[in-house]
Amino acid sequence: SEASWGVALEAQRLGVLCTAYYAQSQFTPRSLEHVQKAGAAVHWVRHNVTPVCYSVARKHAEQAGIYMLPFGLSTRYAVDSVAKEVVETVEPQRYRSVVICSGSCTMLAGLITGFSRLGGEIPQFYSVSAGAGHVVQLRGLKRWVDFVPPVAWIPAQMDYYDKCSCECPFPANPFYDLKAWKWLAENTNQIGSPSLFWNVGGWR
Repeated sequence: SEASWGVALEAQRLGVLCTAYYAQSQFTPRSLEHVQKAGAAVHWVRHNVTPVCYSVARKHAEQAGIYMLPFGLSTRYAVDSVAKEVVETVEPQRYRSVVICSGSCTMLAGLITGFSRLGGEIPQFYSVSAGAGHVVQLRGLKRWVDFVPPVAWIPAQMDYYDKCSCECPFPANPFYDLKAWKWLAENTNQIGSPSLFWNVGGWR
């Protein structure tokens, strides 16, 4: 995950120890080198589905006295931060549809909250899954929003660990956002226009 990179840098700035958990696999995480350069400790867990890996990592963290960040960084602060960004950057009533790649649906909750604060008609949301089923994602979304507007739940287009390859006019994570962008490019004529693509994490 790219999140470990950002957390490690912030921990370095604050002068606190960061431990990054990675699942063992045939791929070397792109963020690993940067996390280590930031002075973070790295702990490997056996490869499995993400919820299992998180559970194993959390158990290790508890035993070691380490505070574990919530799965998917699903917090009220994260939701409100995305909502604030929407209110400050999105022109009210401009978009008929919004496309986003979703995992825990924390970002989607922030988008819905932000558009609700803008007022007016709520756009149609298209949530392209990064891997989780929509029942699990809907449960995660309902943790943070009281009202769930129309959401089209798009199943994962490929395995999370399969790298997407398609043209994109801006940096997009090929394991995450780029898959949603590919879906949008292939379905532009099927959704309301103009549409807003919410790029969760850039890629350099």
